Amino acid sequence: RPLANDLRQCALKVFPFVLIYKVLADEILIIAFANTHRRPAYWRDSLKKRP
Repeated sequence: RPLANDLRQCALKVFPFVLIYKVLADEILIIAFANTHRRPAYWRDSLKKRP
């Protein structure tokens, strides 16, 4: 399911986890393996730290 910008989210069978990823031209970049029971979008903080 699409998220903000060009990020996507996929719910996993291992509840409560989701996979946050970005589709690039020739690869898929995994952004986060996130626990949905934590504060919402906590993984976005790590995006700011990426080059």
